[in-house]
Amino acid sequence: MKLLRDPLGHPIKRLYFSAEELDERCERKIADFMDRHCGGFGIPIPTDDLVRLIEMETEDLDLYADLPDDEDGHTDFFADRRPVVRIARRLSDPRYENRLRMTLGHEFGHVWFHAPLWRESRGRTSGLTTRSGPAIAIGSSMLPELTGWSFRRPTSEARC
Repeated sequence: MKLLRDPLGHPIKRLYFSAEELDERCERKIADFMDRHCGGFGIPIPTDDLVRLIEMETEDLDLYADLPDDEDGHTDFFADRRPVVRIARRLSDPRYENRLRMTLGHEFGHVWFHAPLWRESRGRTSGLTTRSGPAIAIGSSMLPELTGWSFRRPTSEARC
């Protein structure tokens, strides 16, 4: 936890991970998932496996949602059940495969990092959505460092 201040100067506690902590947690999550459910880790991570990862952690995943043009994905949280993730229908076009993968990684970041906090607060807490956790989840879901690759830099011990 990190002690921050609200706009009125009152102290508030916020869950805080450094970029390195977020990266390591995301890398471990995707590697463990693929070892258990996909016969082992490989790059690129198949889009269907990213979909399955989200489906296992959510109440519902709608890959053909009618979302506004400026919104690729959306996650709804509930105090009494798992989140619902909606992905814009337009991303189902094969031309947008990479955008779909990035959006899936981003929304999974919301599901994995924010849903437990939402349930714990029973929906009373606002401001749980941040950009840093999901942004790190995107990079880690695409090129985890556990394989010798990192979205920051390649290493010489790649196993892919």
